[in-house]
Amino acid sequence: MSTTTIKPTILRNLVTLVLGLLLFATFVSAHEHHDEEAAWNDDNPFTNDEPIDEILKWHIGIQMTAWSGFCVGMVLGINKSRWHVPLQSLCCVLTFCGNFLGHHHKGRSFHSTAHGHFASYLKWYLIIQTGLGIYLKLHIMEGTKVRRSAVMAHGVIGKSFPVMAWVQFIFGGIAALGFCFGEHFGQCLAHFIMGSAFIGYAMILLLMLRVGAGWLLRREVSQEFLDSTTIGVWGIVNTFTEHDAMTGYAMSGHAQSLEFSTSVHKLFGFCLMAAGVARIIEICFVLKDAPSPEVTPEAGPRAFQHLTPFLLVLSGLTFLSATEEQMKWISDSGMDPITYANILFSTSFVIYLAGNALLELFERTRKDPNAPPRQAGQDDVERGRMWYGIPVPDFNSFLSGRGASPEHDNREHYESVPLTGSAVSGGATMAEGNGMVFDLGEEESEEDDGGDKYWSEEREKGHV
Repeated sequence: MSTTTIKPTILRNLVTLVLGLLLFATFVSAHEHHDEEAAWNDDNPFTNDEPIDEILKWHIGIQMTAWSGFCVGMVLGINKSRWHVPLQSLCCVLTFCGNFLGHHHKGRSFHSTAHGHFASYLKWYLIIQTGLGIYLKLHIMEGTKVRRSAVMAHGVIGKSFPVMAWVQFIFGGIAALGFCFGEHFGQCLAHFIMGSAFIGYAMILLLMLRVGAGWLLRREVSQEFLDSTTIGVWGIVNTFTEHDAMTGYAMSGHAQSLEFSTSVHKLFGFCLMAAGVARIIEICFVLKDAPSPEVTPEAGPRAFQHLTPFLLVLSGLTFLSATEEQMKWISDSGMDPITYANILFSTSFVIYLAGNALLELFERTRKDPNAPPRQAGQDDVERGRMWYGIPVPDFNSFLSGRGASPEHDNREHYESVPLTGSAVSGGATMAEGNGMVFDLGEEESEEDDGGDKYWSEEREKGHV
């Protein structure tokens, strides 16, 4: 049985990193939070009337960047990309720096908020995830139940990053505006939970649309069955909690205390009805009662199929942006409902674009399950490696002097394996000084070009 030897310097650095994170977390926890110094009242949701200062703006920007990066790193981790660890490490450093700024800003200060409380949980959430990642990276206790449990826990926590980021973003917006205190809490809770649920299910629909066809086929389940089950369960829950069966038609005619709010709720109802109609058209006329086809490089999802999840995103964003306090605040600013609707449409496009971008990254970085396993010591940049359609040269071979010499081959150095001289096709050898034909040590018919058309074109031209 082989054993893994860990260099003392690596282990010492890892221990130092973990202890540093724990020390920083303890320091932040011990810091007396300024939002607990005064009691909340209806007249002033903040502890002072100062505007948001530059440090707090940096806190917001850094945290949005870090947690967006965490979502990208999650995708890279699923595909076991070598960029997963560096990106997640960078985002950990950024988010702890942003957390520090959030406790040391001037200007506007806040009462105790859900954003602040949830941040304390996220701190330990990240520390646990970092610890699990370091443990897995050390490759110790291979094949044990402890390691299998750690792998499962690391995966579950990592895949929850988008949800955690969304919740904390919502809490941050509520805290910055001073909404949802006192008697407004219940209405805020209903709007933000329902609106987020619509957006979440839209992302699930998008996920199943792009990469879930095979999963549905293996389990002999249709997407319509999942949709109907979800709607049924949600209707039951909503009936017993809100005592109202919410439908798009009902919400489009739901009268509100403000005309502005009535217009926004009408938009929500119309968007929800449009999503249902689009789904019916998709099933009956686009797919013709057939299951969604599996996405291949040659054929992607039909354009019309993107309409339903986008409309659900728009519906969810409209509903969570239609609380009483929000409507009064926006109405008092002088903005008309049409302008507000344009903002909601634009933001929905951004959210839907982000979901598509993560799935696009997943598909582009996913390893081919039929590809041969990598050999020990093989360079990271392999022959024929493509990066978004661009051939990537093997700079390691170029710098180390491996591969064909410039006088014999003026092409880019793509090879990462030693080249040996061999006979020319037909049995004749080339005379010394006229060049050499190089053999890659494998049969041409078995060569894996990694999807790179460069090599197939060069063979047809007779260059290789």
